[in-house]
Amino acid sequence: MAEAIYRSERHSDVDKKHHPIKAFYGGELFNTRDLVGNLFLLDALRRLSGGKYDFYVAQEQCDQNVTHKIIKDKDTVGLVESEVALFAFEGVELDSGTVVEFMQAKTLDIPAVVYRSDIRGGSGEEAIDDRRNRWNLMCSFYPRVRTVYLSAIVDYQEVYRKVNGDNVPANTVAQAYSEYIARILLEAMDEVMASPPILNQESKETLKRQCLELWGVDTPKENVGTVPL
Repeated sequence: MAEAIYRSERHSDVDKKHHPIKAFYGGELFNTRDLVGNLFLLDALRRLSGGKYDFYVAQEQCDQNVTHKIIKDKDTVGLVESEVALFAFEGVELDSGTVVEFMQAKTLDIPAVVYRSDIRGGSGEEAIDDRRNRWNLMCSFYPRVRTVYLSAIVDYQEVYRKVNGDNVPANTVAQAYSEYIARILLEAMDEVMASPPILNQESKETLKRQCLELWGVDTPKENVGTVPL
């Protein structure tokens, strides 16, 4: 297991002169395991960042008692408003919605961290650049992206032994494992946030407006809020 050097106190004093960095989290949320796993991970990310990152998470923000169009628009606006994005690229085939969100982020020059804990090989494609492409190659090789590979079962078992998992509540193990992952991801987010932007601010604001129209997003306040451009 990689050495975790991210400490909760590193960002314990958020500079009050600056708002927390808006971060978007994209990943599967279709079953109980997805929802609970996201819950624990986002709790760890928020606590260990000390408020540095303000995460938009669809399972917390998107009401299911509305039309699919409203859900899609609100999720898209959450991404457009973000300053950094974190994507879970899990499964033998990547979740199509997560891939769409990733491509939207790259279109808008939003720095992104992509992580994979799934030990399966993804698309199964063979390539000489080992470990860089555990999914369809069209989702790879974009600027301002930091890729993090984890080994779910190996990391979990090491954390389980470290916290004496046989003799502590399941919540203790889940929290420790989530914190292990969160520390690595926060380091990657800090790193990718430091990468120089490709677009200047004026070009990016223009592109935001254009993309919202091209993606068919309606942004009246009663539906999804407004996008400060």
